[in-house]
Amino acid sequence: MSKYRSFQDGLIFPNGMSVRESKKNARELSKKNLVKRSVALAIIAGRNFGSKNQIPWERAIKKLLKLRIEKNRSNSKEITEKELDIISSENPRLTQFGVDGYNPLYLDVIAKEKPEIKTDQLRKELISSEHNVLFHPSCLREINLALEFVTKLRPGFTLNSETNSYELKHMAERYLNKKYAEGCYISHGSLIIAALYQGFLPERCNRNSFSLYFNIDESSVWEIANVSA
Repeated sequence: MSKYRSFQDGLIFPNGMSVRESKKNARELSKKNLVKRSVALAIIAGRNFGSKNQIPWERAIKKLLKLRIEKNRSNSKEITEKELDIISSENPRLTQFGVDGYNPLYLDVIAKEKPEIKTDQLRKELISSEHNVLFHPSCLREINLALEFVTKLRPGFTLNSETNSYELKHMAERYLNKKYAEGCYISHGSLIIAALYQGFLPERCNRNSFSLYFNIDESSVWEIANVSA
């Protein structure tokens, strides 16, 4: 299963259990006790909040989103090497080009140099190499510049499918170029790292896309777009 399949999967209950794990437990409970899935989800949600009573799943998700948004607002520090390492280990397929991203021209060159190796294996090796480039400590300045832009965005309760991470990358460059009156390059991966660090929840645009959507309030996107114009 893709790590970026549903943005709600990144939410964590007070007992430390993720939404993804909770859904799995609810499926097992439903099958074992022959109860409706909605009832099983409500039971699991109640347990995860330390309650003896059932909590409707939608209400539990809304509560978790509210807690996540409050946490977002309190996170304003720059990213350190230690924090970068944590994000790296949690997102092994993230590269400077995005999720599972690579330059197809590089793959063609390597394929010609190593015809004995299957393309899928070469692609995995290239993604791993690009991942290491993105998460090298020398990229921290660029990532923290991206964070300057991301902190201007507000979290929302729903997934924003109007603006994806690649579009946000270009918006960040325009904002930073205007602020510092110099050329600021921000890689796609740096923007995604900054958004993840700030606590925004990701969902892949589609299974073949390098880009992500986040639970970003679209009105805040337009506000900063107007500032950068």
